[in-house]
Amino acid sequence: MQLRSGRLYQRRFCTIASVARAIAIMALALATVLAAQAAEAAVWDVTADWNLQKEDEFGKWLEHITSQPVADDGKIQSSLFEPGQPLHGLPVDCADFVYAARIIFAAQNGLPFKSKVVYRGKVLDASKPSWNSVPRELRLRAFLKDVVTAAGTWSLLKDTTPITELSRDHVKPGTVLLAAQSVGHAWFVRKVRPTGIPELVFASVPAREELFFRDGLPRGEAVYDKLPGGSLQAGFRSFCVVGKSCPQPTGAQNFSWTRHQEWRPMIFRMLQIRPEPLIEAIGREIGNLCREAKGRVSLTYEAANFKAAKNVCLKGQDYYNYSTNNRDSRFKEGFLDLWELWMTTNDLMDDVRLTGRGLPKDLTAVLDRIQQVFTDGIIDEQVEDLVCPVKIDADTILPLRDIRQHSIANRLSPDPNESVRARWGLEPERGECLPQRQ
Repeated sequence: MQLRSGRLYQRRFCTIASVARAIAIMALALATVLAAQAAEAAVWDVTADWNLQKEDEFGKWLEHITSQPVADDGKIQSSLFEPGQPLHGLPVDCADFVYAARIIFAAQNGLPFKSKVVYRGKVLDASKPSWNSVPRELRLRAFLKDVVTAAGTWSLLKDTTPITELSRDHVKPGTVLLAAQSVGHAWFVRKVRPTGIPELVFASVPAREELFFRDGLPRGEAVYDKLPGGSLQAGFRSFCVVGKSCPQPTGAQNFSWTRHQEWRPMIFRMLQIRPEPLIEAIGREIGNLCREAKGRVSLTYEAANFKAAKNVCLKGQDYYNYSTNNRDSRFKEGFLDLWELWMTTNDLMDDVRLTGRGLPKDLTAVLDRIQQVFTDGIIDEQVEDLVCPVKIDADTILPLRDIRQHSIANRLSPDPNESVRARWGLEPERGECLPQRQ
């Protein structure tokens, strides 16, 4: 009887164990099915995670896809917008481009992407099934459209991490430069030269399928505006995860500066391997001013055509898109940068006169160009080579010297409702749409 009871107990135990195993197998199978369904419902399959190597790969990829030649007006026709690419036919502004580049690289490399932005009740997380009603081959495009619609420079502050160490290991290709929210702009670092000069690429307003190039950093005032020195609400930032894909800081925070004027020189000192020669600095600043001027010509004509097509005074978002408030501020800042270099050249020339030494021909040519920009009249009509002649219309060419004069005299009109010539201070503003500025 005892033996029979033991066998009965053993059979029952085996039965229970078999059922438990069956349940475990079913649970595992269900989990596998659910995981497969979740993966199938994701925007793309996540097969890897962000780490230091992936962050470096992202920087190299960004440098590659923005390496096309820069046009005279600063535009870059990036391969991102070519037919068959995710951004083809999808115009972007500055924040859109920052998000889109990160998303496209993540999708191509099976990496996660998640924003803290909620749009129409759904978190912008590519691993979620919120886009499973869209055919799989079209989900990336649908996801990009939602991010471009919902996100902005305001959300970059939430989705990125401030970089607290200013070194070439931390500020590198793929790093974001974010301006204060009162400015509302963002750039990508595509390269840092041995001289410590970052090359920046960015999109602008109105949103379009084009990128722009800036050779070097803007002034601290253009980045931080009214924020106090050392604020983490603007400056260099990254999508990387602290302790995971962000390089670990190796020293104290490099935010000892207190004035906006100190920010850019400090960055250059921290990032440079060798100093920037004077001839390179002058050429860089003149190049930036020239590209800004020619880009402004394009924008003023776009505004005139857009206003003519609508046949109304531009206001609201349209006014903002075609206004040149920020560009005109950058003109003044750019001429101030060039003036500071001119003061350096004057010191150099004084030293040359005192020592009796000569100057290399290439440096002499560059000094002649910077002198022409800051000379109020024509130096010599017979020999003058205009520095950056900017064609405003069929009858008018403005060199940088004249643009500088119009800029410091506040004759440049930012109002997109004015004529092209009025925008350049060549005729008075009509003021027909002045109330629309509000």
